Amino acid sequence: MVDVLDLFPRSILRGTLPDPLLQQLTALSESVLAHSDLSEGATPDQRQRF
Repeated sequence: MVDVLDLFPRSILRGTLPDPLLQQLTALSESVLAHSDLSEGATPDQRQRF
């Protein structure tokens, strides 16, 4: 079970995910950070604050 707290543009997840889903979420997160110019709320200056 996973609890999600949505704080746009951020979300906080608490719980345990099955490995395949965790791997997909990690890959998506890495892609968003690698291409932060394409995703609002993922700019480098905002990443440093959190």
